[in-house]
Amino acid sequence: GRADASIEGTGTGETLGEVLRSFSGRGSLALTEAGRLGLDLRALLYGARRTNRVGWSAAGKGATPLEQFDSRFQVSNGALTIETLNARSGSHTIFGGGRVDLAGQILDVDIALRDEGDRNEVLVFRGPWSDPAISLIGRPFTGAAAPALGAAIAPALPLSARD
Repeated sequence: GRADASIEGTGTGETLGEVLRSFSGRGSLALTEAGRLGLDLRALLYGARRTNRVGWSAAGKGATPLEQFDSRFQVSNGALTIETLNARSGSHTIFGGGRVDLAGQILDVDIALRDEGDRNEVLVFRGPWSDPAISLIGRPFTGAAAPALGAAIAPALPLSARD
């Protein structure tokens, strides 16, 4: 869908990798009309309910329709910190937080899905973005995925999303 995106910052280096490792700034992304996320979050959620660790293949071939999406983030030395991520998909409200090491291509992100009955389930994405370990908070986690640069393991979600 159509969106407003804004990124401002600075980085130095002679290669893209050097620029990414030094990049610092801030940005935002907001849908201006309905759109689609290229991941089927419901399929990932279903897969994570059935096993302790799933990968991208559990996202299926579908997508997640979004009626609303708004995100703000900071970048410091190539590590993107999600300050806010709020979205709406059908009967689900989606919240997110965490960090992404852009140069190292490592995820340390939590995505909470709240249904109309106020049931929260939090998907945890840890490790290289090409093949992260994906599981649900509250389930035993298998795999020793490294956290993103400067990341804390505690979920960076609004308190209301973790209740």
